[in-house]
Amino acid sequence: MTDWQIADTSYQHWLCDIEAPWLGNLELPDVGVTSKKNWPLISIVMPTYNTPAHFLQQALESILGQSYPKWQLCIADDASTDSEVGKMIRRYIKRDSRILAKFEKFNGGIAATSNSAITLASGQYIAFMDHDDTLPKHALMLVARELQCHPDTQLLYSDSDSLNTAGQRCNPFFKPDWNYDLLLGQNYLNHLSVYSSKLIKDIGGLRENFEGSQDYDLALRAIEKIPPGTIRHLPHILYHWRVVPSAVSQTELGQAVKAARRAIEEHLKRSHQAASVGAAKNAIIYNRVKWPLPQPPPGILILIPGDDDILTEESVEAINRLTNYENYRIKTLGCDGRSTSSPLGALLNAEMENISEDLVCIIPAGVCPETAAWLQGIAGQLDRSRVGAIGMKLMSFSGQLLTGPLLPAIEHSQNGSQPGQGFEGATEADKGYFGRLMLDHQVSAVHGACLATHSSHFSRVGGFDPNLSNLAILGADYCFRLQEKELATIWLASTLMRCPDSIVNSTFRKAPLDRELAYFRGLWSHRMQYDPFYNPNFSTSGASYRLPE
Repeated sequence: MTDWQIADTSYQHWLCDIEAPWLGNLELPDVGVTSKKNWPLISIVMPTYNTPAHFLQQALESILGQSYPKWQLCIADDASTDSEVGKMIRRYIKRDSRILAKFEKFNGGIAATSNSAITLASGQYIAFMDHDDTLPKHALMLVARELQCHPDTQLLYSDSDSLNTAGQRCNPFFKPDWNYDLLLGQNYLNHLSVYSSKLIKDIGGLRENFEGSQDYDLALRAIEKIPPGTIRHLPHILYHWRVVPSAVSQTELGQAVKAARRAIEEHLKRSHQAASVGAAKNAIIYNRVKWPLPQPPPGILILIPGDDDILTEESVEAINRLTNYENYRIKTLGCDGRSTSSPLGALLNAEMENISEDLVCIIPAGVCPETAAWLQGIAGQLDRSRVGAIGMKLMSFSGQLLTGPLLPAIEHSQNGSQPGQGFEGATEADKGYFGRLMLDHQVSAVHGACLATHSSHFSRVGGFDPNLSNLAILGADYCFRLQEKELATIWLASTLMRCPDSIVNSTFRKAPLDRELAYFRGLWSHRMQYDPFYNPNFSTSGASYRLPE
């Protein structure tokens, strides 16, 4: 399986075995409670244009079937040439007074039409919905309950799936909690998204000339105005996309991608972030933001731990031959953290006590960079004030992924819960779940191999834990302590490293000692309970980004 998307059979089992029982036990307030004044009115904005009648009817019926009563549907029809669209909308207006509509005389495009529908909205919150999609009946009730519990929420988004041509649910998108760097790579928020009406008014609604990515531009402008703590994620499937035979041309897709990058460029400029935007490698519909190299370029210390002199020499030679960054220094550390009296964490700390460099990279013996500009990318990321550490994408020479995002708690049959490799078993060609292996994004932790950090952050959290040696455990512990200081960890798909297959098991798949693992759990059992960047619907038993079996 090369794309890591969830197979239809697996999803159907999940719907029957997990979602259906959950819905059966779901305790929601009754209509009498939610109809009271203190519960929010949610305005659903729906632009229409020549919608196939049976799809529009299903969309409208899914709203009428909501268990939450305090909604209004605001429709703007973009001068449909199919008269059946207007006739159906008018029938539904007569059927329910909560449905409001405007009929445009001229075709203005989706952004202008959505803005027209927004003028009908009187709710405290605005939800956006396409004219041929549907909502499950509990969608607005769960949204309203979340808004009631967290009244400071200004932007809320949910997970979603698709309806195939037979009307069967498929292709679920289980999203992470708020992840700014992932949003720069792709519009993962999308539907169902609910904004405070005040926020929509403050930013002026949707902008024209961003057709195909108008909702992406809206989200980017919205997050500039609100604190991250007011963005909430509901990890439930609350939106069903309609899959229809594609009528989108390559030209239209290309225009949407260009509009997306222009939206990101303008967002970066407005937020005073000097960076450029291009296509993500091997995933051209997604984006890579390149953060500029600080001036003057910071000094970088490259620490190479390892007990094999030949592998160490190979790393040193490769780095010196391939790297086009000038201000760096290499220091080798001749141990593996097990054959000495001191754990690796203590040894690394000792090497960094009196360094003069601004940044430090840990590159195990045998690892070498794939491209010459690898240190420029690292330095640019670590120059960002919110970033505490980065992890690099490491592949074996035979194409095995060795260091992807590190998940805080993966269940192993023999060793119990411990930090584990995200996308275990991925290969060179794999794009990951919704392109995640191709995108730079925030994660809870990265492996201690191919980790880089700022020396000031290193000092601020007290360095590595001197009791730890296992590189995965060492990296997770360090990243968790950075997060306590509100410093993010970014996994860089764009910075690729390589290593020989001969050291895969000894360096990257070596299990931690029992006492080391017990010590780590004692420190971070609370942090292992929930990973904000790994959807709670995914399995934690060995296979990552998969549904429970």
